Amino acid sequence: MKKLIALTLTMIFAIAPLWGCGQKVNDSDVDQTEELQGGATQNEVTKSNAPSSDGFHVDLDYFRADRYAATITEDADHVFWADNDGLHKYSKDTKNTVLLLEGKGINSLVVCENFLYYVVDDEILYRIDVDSKAVETVFKQDDKYMCQIYDYTVADGKVFFLNTHSLFYYDIATKSVKELKDTTVETLQVVGDDIYFIDHAERTDTIYVYSMTDGTCEIVLGNGEHTPMEEAYIDFRIVNNRMYYTQSTPSGTYVMNSAGESKIIGDGCAVFVCESNVAGGTYFMAYGRDESSLKFRGQDGVPVPICFDMMELNVNFGVAIVNGYVYYNSGFDRVLNETGHYIYNYYSNPMAKKIVDPSKYNLRDGYYTIG
Repeated sequence: MKKLIALTLTMIFAIAPLWGCGQKVNDSDVDQTEELQGGATQNEVTKSNAPSSDGFHVDLDYFRADRYAATITEDADHVFWADNDGLHKYSKDTKNTVLLLEGKGINSLVVCENFLYYVVDDEILYRIDVDSKAVETVFKQDDKYMCQIYDYTVADGKVFFLNTHSLFYYDIATKSVKELKDTTVETLQVVGDDIYFIDHAERTDTIYVYSMTDGTCEIVLGNGEHTPMEEAYIDFRIVNNRMYYTQSTPSGTYVMNSAGESKIIGDGCAVFVCESNVAGGTYFMAYGRDESSLKFRGQDGVPVPICFDMMELNVNFGVAIVNGYVYYNSGFDRVLNETGHYIYNYYSNPMAKKIVDPSKYNLRDGYYTIG
């Protein structure tokens, strides 16, 4: 029986979700070192980034965003980011910025409760207490549990990694790995005690839900078989009792409610950037040969307004929405070669643009407009 949990998720403008976050460890459990991986050290220094009339945003030295982790993130009280100096914390209340940690090669931030998780040199996952600045080594990748360590999420004291050769999590308190299912996981989302994921072990492109309570695994969407011309599911997000998903055949973006009823909400495929409780909607990227833009969708049946065009977007580096700004990388040149094919030359050029508040859209003739 197809299953979709009915759980209201409250999320903010960020790649990293904040529900079910891991529990804080005691300071005595923290491995405090004078020098961290990559030469990182602790220091308290005020950074010069300051809020402007349009709000606070950061001029990043580099940028990358995966499904959950990104170079910049936020919680309700702070904005966090990494650059060539180290890790920074900006207070939305006091407007002050503090350098939490000096170091190079820091990226892939996820904030959960009082901890900021980060990866150094795409090799080791750490976390820092954002108040005491105590640092702990969380996970080191090994040959047995291969994963893309820079793309992960934290829920209920566990770290879940994407693009792995098996479905597993790392328990922070016990410092041990719990293997759940022998399958290649392309992407996942943790909702309560359930893990929703796309299985690629047999190239089935099927969305499953695995229960950490009883170990059962059920199909949500798909048929569990390799049928490339039918129902190939590409991506999904669960927000406000709904599953937003994309599939290649028939191509489109869909939404399914908690009763399992689906309807199409957009032509072609989209990449879901983040969700928001603002106006009860979801932001996602729509991209293709002729369009690359950030869009917003409200409740079921509401049309999709385009926030702004992003033709310069380099989709390889992802998108993050933090504190009302969208961050992305525009660093690429497209050159037509002698065979009639485009060659892309990539480089780093982080950008930040302010998002139009969805509440400022007006519904006219069935479509949102600004003003």
